[in-house]
Parts: sequence; C-alpha cells; structure tokens
Amino acid sequence: MLTLGAIAIDRYYAVVHPLVYPTKITGNRAVMAIVYVWFHSLVGCLPPLFGWSTFEFDHSKWACVAAWHREVSYTIFWVVWCSLLPLLAMVVCYGLIFRVARHKARKVHCGTVIVAQETTSSSQKNRRKSSTTSISSIGNRRSMIYAGSQCKALVTILVVMGRSY
Repeated sequence: MLTLGAIAIDRYYAVVHPLVYPTKITGNRAVMAIVYVWFHSLVGCLPPLFGWSTFEFDHSKWACVAAWHREVSYTIFWVVWCSLLPLLAMVVCYGLIFRVARHKARKVHCGTVIVAQETTSSSQKNRRKSSTTSISSIGNRRSMIYAGSQCKALVTILVVMGRSY
C-alpha cells in the first residue's frame, strides 16, 4: 500500500507538473522515497516486538501474524498508519490527476460541433461541421452546441493509471 502511495505521488508530478518532474523526481529522491517506505513499514510492524500487541503462530497459514484481537489500539494505529495514509495520498493524487485530465480533455472538445445559423435559407439552415476546435469559419454564428460523446476524461485517467501495470 505504501509503494502504491509513492507511485501515485510520482504519477501526480509526471502528469500535473510535467515540466518540473525531471527536477523534482531525481534518482536521489527516488532512493529517499524507497527508504521512507521501508522505514514507514518498520514503524508500523515493530511495535509488537516491543510489547504493544503480540505475534501469534497461525496454524492454517504456517506463519506468525500480529494478534489483531489482543490490542485494539495497535490495530487502529496500524490501519491508520499503514493503510489510510497511503490511501489518502492515492485518492488526493489521482483525484488531482483526474481533474487535470478532464480539464485538458474539455479543451480539446472531443465531440462534434454543431453550428446553428441565423440565416433562413433552407440550404444553410442545418449545417454541420465536424471539428475538434471551438472556432468555426461558417459565417454568422448564433450559438454553438457541442454534441456527440462527452470528452472521455475517465478513460484518459484509467490509461494513465494503468500504463505501468
């Protein structure tokens, strides 16, 4: 979970601040992020060794696991420290990435532009022009209605999220 939080922060800088990304995310900072993830994990897992909760042998798994039922306070600490903080980082980062992707997709205008003319001539009454820009070269425009499918910001963000998987 902590690694996924670090990946979310990396993607946030790559997508939202692409020009600053090479200066913000350097090799040394990536190493520091890896060290932090390991340190954070140790802080979450070492307390049972020092008396806060205990470890028990689980016969079905043939492994030692934390005794979550013995110390509720440790369980709450572990959930907040090792699960909710990375989850919060992921939600915030991917939310901001989604907002930027949606904003950029709206600028591109993915749909078809329908131009309603003010003239009454039957040949010019219902002209359609497929365009990806918001400016049309057809004469006197009364209003522009964007039809077709709405911009696919969600698909864009899913592509960004799934790029490295």
